[in-house]
Amino acid sequence: MIKLFASFYLFCLAGAAMGVFLLGALVAPIIFHSEIIFGVKLLARYDAGMMMSEIFSRFNYVLLITAALIIAFEGFLAANKKNSLLMLILSVANVSAIGIYAFILTPQIIAYQAMGEEAIRSAAFDTIHKFAEIDFKLLLFTLTLSFFFRFSAILSCNFWKEKAVND
Repeated sequence: MIKLFASFYLFCLAGAAMGVFLLGALVAPIIFHSEIIFGVKLLARYDAGMMMSEIFSRFNYVLLITAALIIAFEGFLAANKKNSLLMLILSVANVSAIGIYAFILTPQIIAYQAMGEEAIRSAAFDTIHKFAEIDFKLLLFTLTLSFFFRFSAILSCNFWKEKAVND
């Protein structure tokens, strides 16, 4: 059973990292700079921001599920003394970055958007938005590191061996 959970955990880490990458590197640039692809700007900056906020808000659910799995899996390993300090640090970084993004930055950005177009032109909004971008990049980095370190640890360890059902 632990092998199944470990596999699902790795799948979720990789999926969350890929989601962060795709949203930040592909979706946002296309939505905000549609003129590059279509030759004409399809959405005003405010409308593009509203659309991206909806996309990021929905993706926050994926991130929060990933955070719960990180806490469960890495907590289980820590409780059984089978976790490394590096993975604990990465886990805290992942859960912290997800929490800051989902519970602080996204709601603040949405609140500014609710105030109208003038509010998103403010220096305060720019600061929050830049911090959200930095948090997302940090999250991509820590999720990716977590995936590869945990994957290599699983491949190299024998504590995942389970007894056969008939033994």
